[in-house]
Amino acid sequence: MGLFGMANQNIEKLLILKLDTSGEAYEQLAIYGANYKIGILMAIFTQSFRLAFEPFFFKENKANSKTELYADAMKYFVYFGLLIYAGVILFLPLINNFLTTDYLVGNNVIPIILIAQLFFGVYYSLSMWYKAIDKTYYGIIMSVIGLIINVVFNFILIPLFGILGAAISTLIGYFVMMLLSLVLGQKFYPIPYQFGRMFLVTVGTLLLVQATNYLNSCLNEFWFISSSITLFFILFLFLRIENISLKSLILWKK
Repeated sequence: MGLFGMANQNIEKLLILKLDTSGEAYEQLAIYGANYKIGILMAIFTQSFRLAFEPFFFKENKANSKTELYADAMKYFVYFGLLIYAGVILFLPLINNFLTTDYLVGNNVIPIILIAQLFFGVYYSLSMWYKAIDKTYYGIIMSVIGLIINVVFNFILIPLFGILGAAISTLIGYFVMMLLSLVLGQKFYPIPYQFGRMFLVTVGTLLLVQATNYLNSCLNEFWFISSSITLFFILFLFLRIENISLKSLILWKK
């Protein structure tokens, strides 16, 4: 499963060299790699979550705790992931200072990579079920399916859209894995996830970020102020939705 996971995370980089039709495959791979590393901020968060969540899951599962705990863990993972997405996209002009100007043309893959990595984190959170019921072969099956879909879409989209097609293929592969794990998990190990709330929060965040970016393109000199206001507004919405005060968040008390 680990091998298939590594292949899923890196296969598009190999295929760019084989399938890119621009005549500058190595240059395109360099641009993709540089911008992918910005998107990897989400992967770092996902990895941190994985290291903490798995021991928590098995400890609570052994104690026969309520599955609402796992639903809450998923919900807050999505919230924090969306904050990272919003922060990176809204403050991309600052982050771009770490890239040379030749690489900025690949900025359009960053939002896709961020969402793809968020999907992968959700997939991992959902996938604890097959470990809990000792059906770990499902993990291999889902990883293989995700890899096959990733490769197929890379063959279709890279010749058409270049590195953007590679990013979209990764997104589709992780989305299918997430969807499979959700359907199978709810069949074998039902957990009352708040999918409606998470979906609305995700769509609302994406729309707010998109609207702010459009505003920033019209008011160039005020982009930092508008981006900061939007990011704090998104955080405020998350707190209000969960009925958490800023003071209690700082003091870590509810």
